[in-house]
Amino acid sequence: MGRNLNNLQIALRRLIERDVLTGLYNRRSAEKRIDDIEGSGVKYCVAIGDIDHFKNFNDTFGHECGDVVLREVALLLNEGMNGREGFVARWGGEEFLLVFSNCGIDEAYDALMLIRQALHDKEVEYDGQIHKVTMTFGAAEKTEGIPINHLIRNADDKLYEGKQGGRDRVII
Repeated sequence: MGRNLNNLQIALRRLIERDVLTGLYNRRSAEKRIDDIEGSGVKYCVAIGDIDHFKNFNDTFGHECGDVVLREVALLLNEGMNGREGFVARWGGEEFLLVFSNCGIDEAYDALMLIRQALHDKEVEYDGQIHKVTMTFGAAEKTEGIPINHLIRNADDKLYEGKQGGRDRVII
């Protein structure tokens, strides 16, 4: 009975902390994890990534195709963080938050460029068709005195700059 209770607690925690579709941390959980990193005093960077032209997947091929794209992107983002301190979260819709702990902006940029290229090279199969997926990323480094919400807004502004500049790029 104790084992069953422990398994139930683990399942509930996963349900509370994770996005159901992608298995990544959800926004609420990501915000808590950022607060923990902030409290630890280590340097870190945040990046916001947005799937380019995501609406076309849903509108042209249906929401099931969009879901496949989201899951594939989540998997690739998670793989891109392997060996690095930090985490990936689904921030909302087709946006993802990447947090790089113990990392400066140049290291984060290099990691994001590798992730961006892996996505660019990836082929997503849905219903017998191959789809190409690209993402644009904006990143910012935490500096003393800047609140977390401003840091995330800075990364989001960089993302917007990348979208305006042609997509499929990383802006720091």
